[in-house]
Amino acid sequence: MVTVLRTTYWLLLMAWTLGACGSQTGKPAAVQEDVAASPGDSQVVATDGQLPDLAVELADAVPPLEDVVVEVIPDSTSELPLQQEIPNFDHLDEDAGQPFVCPPDSVVCGNASSLKVCAVDGMSFALVPCFEGFCVEGECFDWVCTPDEAVCDGNVATQCNPWGSALLEGAVNCEAQGGCCVDGACQLSEEEQCDGLDNDCDGIVDNGVLSPCGDCNQACEVASAGPDGTPFSDAGWQDYDVETNDNGYLVTAAGKAMPLDLWVANSPANTVSRIDTESCKETSRYNVCVNPSRTAVDLQGNVYIGCRNDGGVVKITGDIERCDKDGDGVINTASDTNGDGKITGGEILPKGEDECVEYITYPGGSCQRAVGVDSDNYPWVGEWTAKTLRRLHPQTGIVVQKINLPNNPYGLLVDMQGTIWVSGRGGNKLLKVEPKTGNITAMAPNMGCFEPYGIGIDVARRIWLANCCCENVVYMFDPVAETWAKIPVHAHPRGIAGLDDGRMVVGHDQSNEVAVIDGINLTVTDYLSVGASHFPIGVAPDANQYIWAVNQNGNSATKFDLNDKSIVCEVPVGLSPYTYSDMTGYLLHKFTAPFLNPFHVQTFNSAGAADWLFVKVTGTSTQQCKGMDLYVRFTESDGWTQIAKQEPIITSVHDIKGIAGISPTLQVKIVLPYQSNGCELAIEAIDAGFQL
Repeated sequence: MVTVLRTTYWLLLMAWTLGACGSQTGKPAAVQEDVAASPGDSQVVATDGQLPDLAVELADAVPPLEDVVVEVIPDSTSELPLQQEIPNFDHLDEDAGQPFVCPPDSVVCGNASSLKVCAVDGMSFALVPCFEGFCVEGECFDWVCTPDEAVCDGNVATQCNPWGSALLEGAVNCEAQGGCCVDGACQLSEEEQCDGLDNDCDGIVDNGVLSPCGDCNQACEVASAGPDGTPFSDAGWQDYDVETNDNGYLVTAAGKAMPLDLWVANSPANTVSRIDTESCKETSRYNVCVNPSRTAVDLQGNVYIGCRNDGGVVKITGDIERCDKDGDGVINTASDTNGDGKITGGEILPKGEDECVEYITYPGGSCQRAVGVDSDNYPWVGEWTAKTLRRLHPQTGIVVQKINLPNNPYGLLVDMQGTIWVSGRGGNKLLKVEPKTGNITAMAPNMGCFEPYGIGIDVARRIWLANCCCENVVYMFDPVAETWAKIPVHAHPRGIAGLDDGRMVVGHDQSNEVAVIDGINLTVTDYLSVGASHFPIGVAPDANQYIWAVNQNGNSATKFDLNDKSIVCEVPVGLSPYTYSDMTGYLLHKFTAPFLNPFHVQTFNSAGAADWLFVKVTGTSTQQCKGMDLYVRFTESDGWTQIAKQEPIITSVHDIKGIAGISPTLQVKIVLPYQSNGCELAIEAIDAGFQL
């Protein structure tokens, strides 16, 4: 069965032609006077049945027909009968006495590929081409094959007739000759080669001879991650809100949640206390490096600790269920075995025996005095003596980037643009460090004594500095306007932190208070007392917007409710706690990475310097899921290069040959939507193609 092809163009042309011809006065078209066609007219007239010049022009203007999908109709005939129009002498034009040249108001075939449309008076006609087909009994039909093209009818080599209406007779059975039909010609069966052809005539092109990359590049290799390759082993140390399901596939968590722990460094005791901010109990205490001070929480609730006397950096695993380092099914870690809400005596394990202490590393220098985490979940540490910033690998603690500073770092934070801000107490400067370029800007206010101590950030991305020791003020720097402001406070401001409602809180050791500042109006609204002789230093909000002050002389941490200015609890910790930095992860979640989606980073390794060719992601998702974003980089100090945005979560291959980089490693970062509002997804595999 064939389909009638009637285009709007033909109908319009037919209607226009018939109407125009029907309005003639009776004179034959050949002798009409004063009949002029405008450049845009398409009327075609004739009295002798021949194709007029304008019709020839119309036919010549038809574009060549290429790449036509054909349907072979077995019962079609190879020749098409054309309806011939014989002048009808029984019916003459009354004025001119001329016979009709075609049946009035009729549509027949003018030739094998054109319609002949007769005027209403039978005195003229137009030829209208069947643009992608042939004509039978006054109707245009789709081609069944491409005119004059050699084709394969199964394993039979044949050819299409000149009109595209049927296959010619005289076909050759290639199978009987011991081969198969390829592009309309018989081919003998031979050993399969990687050339895009079915050499062995088994119906499959290049079967068994493709490279691991699925092409003919035999030098190509594939590194695979997933349950059928290398497991998604990276999941858990650098990822955010991504985990593996029972099938080993990557899935996202239900939604973003901040950690609930507060981490307090007990400096002279060389320990770190872990406090549950909801129950107000110390749940663990760990032996770490010498003289710990700064503590900074990452996206997963792990914590990094910087030590001032031996230059050590410690990572402690936040999720205790992941602490089984030796895989024996038993987790050896400090815990409150007697249930008194604090960790003492034998409840603390000796150094090196607690499995939740993931590692202690010594990246360089003897005094780590600044610690923070960026939005890729990498820690940065600032070493005081050598004036150096170092970025560490989250899994190993190995240095992956190093930046020399003009001032000694005392504290740091990372904003949502990835800029690192450093409290340069040694030299009394605020440092702006851009890790991607290595550019450093040193600045200071010209409005009084400046000795920066603690550092914080607010919702407007302004940088706040507690001015500890020469003037009782807090400084604020606006990076957009490049202006400074200062707010007078009580004695000896030390630690400082911002809330996402625009307020700032400041610890004052000598006055035993926490100041609350309206960051919009730049005024102090409240002073909260922690009690006499407590000497509060570090401050931080927790996941529920309560404020914590770490009391060096009180050997405790105090929790405040800002709604009624009350003390909720005071939790005993170790000896002389001295803690700064983002000790709850609030700064990271609210200011460094406030709009972060779940992500997974997969690292691929080759045997040597490799030319990386493509990235392939295989997954499934429901239609409610937004697409995924993909990034690559070759070393951990590189910036990410985006290779796909909002890509559907299905099998997709992305060519990365155009991205400069010959490296033994490739990192792929996949950013996913949360599973909510009916979205369900799973990443089954991530593959990377390369050649050495």
